[in-house]
Amino acid sequence: MYNLKLQTKENLKPLYLKSVVVSFLLIATFAFILLINVFFSVLVKQNGIALLSESFINLILYVCLLNPLLYGVLYWFYYSLSGNNIKLFECFYFFGNSKNYKRAVSLSIKATLRTSFIYFVFSIPTFLNSYFKYGEIFNDIFGLFSTIGLFLCIYQQLKYFVAPILLINDSSLSASGALYLSAEISFNNKLNILGFILSFFGYFLLCFFVFPTIFILPYYLACYCNKCKELINKYNYSVKTINRKFYKNYFNFLKR
Repeated sequence: MYNLKLQTKENLKPLYLKSVVVSFLLIATFAFILLINVFFSVLVKQNGIALLSESFINLILYVCLLNPLLYGVLYWFYYSLSGNNIKLFECFYFFGNSKNYKRAVSLSIKATLRTSFIYFVFSIPTFLNSYFKYGEIFNDIFGLFSTIGLFLCIYQQLKYFVAPILLINDSSLSASGALYLSAEISFNNKLNILGFILSFFGYFLLCFFVFPTIFILPYYLACYCNKCKELINKYNYSVKTINRKFYKNYFNFLKR
C-alpha cells in the first residue's frame, strides 16, 4: 500500500496543477447539487410529496450529471498517470457522444440499484415502525436489520470498486459487463480494497473542513486509479496462469 501511494505521488507531481483544476470541476458540480437542495428546502413546503420530489431530483442529478462527470475525471487521471498527454477537457469524455454517455448513466443506475436495493429491503421494517408505531420494543430489532442492510450495502460497493475503471479502459464494454468483471476481480480482494479505503480515513476527516478537499481529492483519485490498475493486472495474470495450466496450446485456444 505504501509503495503504491509513494509511486502515485511521484506520478502526480508533474500533473498536480491540472489535477487540481479537474478535481475542482467535480467539487463545484457537487456543490451545485447541494445548492439546489438548499434552494428546494427553503422555497418548498416540506411534506411527503416535496421530500419525494427532492429525492427524485437528487437521484437524477447524481445519476445523469455527477457520476458521468466523475467517470470522466477518472478517465483523465487514468490516462494521464499512464503517461498520455490528455487535455483537460477530456474530463467531459462521457458527455462527448450519446454512446459513452449512455454507458456512464447505465453504470451509475445499475451500480446504485444493486448497492442500495439490499439496504432498502432491510430498512423496510424500520420505515413501517416509524409509520405504524409498533412500539419501543421493536426499535432495537428493526435497527439491527438496518445495520445489517448497511453492511451488506458496503459489501456490494466493494464488489463494484473497479467497475468505473473497467468502463474507462474498454470502450466496447457494457455497464453490466463492467459490474460483472469488477465482481470477479474483487472476489478475493475485498479486504485489500477495504484496507485501501480505510488508509485514507484521516484524509477524509480533513475534508470536513472543506478547503483541504481540493488538495486531497486529486491524490485519492490518482491512488484509486493506480489501485484499480494493480487489481486488474493481478487478475489478468491469474487468469493467464490458469489458462496456461489447463490448456497446453494456450495461444491457439485464445485464437478460436
